[in-house]
Amino acid sequence: ARHVAAPAAHTQREMNQILSPKADIYLAFRLQLVTKLVVITLIYSSALPLCTLLTAAFMWLAMWVDRYNLLRRFAPPPRSPDFLISVVHCYIMPAAIAVHLGCTVLFFEQQRR
Repeated sequence: ARHVAAPAAHTQREMNQILSPKADIYLAFRLQLVTKLVVITLIYSSALPLCTLLTAAFMWLAMWVDRYNLLRRFAPPPRSPDFLISVVHCYIMPAAIAVHLGCTVLFFEQQRR
């Protein structure tokens, strides 16, 4: 529908508004994806150290994808809500670190037997 409506626009500004994708939930989606991957990596990194390298490779690739999308594709760039970042920082990451410590003790305890 965008490609049909855009050529009928009277000005370039109208055409840009029709063709540019909306970026309203992009940051929330990316934040949950990265948080989920970091939590899973923290849980299994003591048993599988390769998880850390795979997560680092994903983060490096995600940086370039996000840089392209946020700077070139989405108009206007989305604003990040402070509430989402504070929830991840204050609640999810401390819980993930506690689970990481518990799983590390569990994995090494099983290895010792």
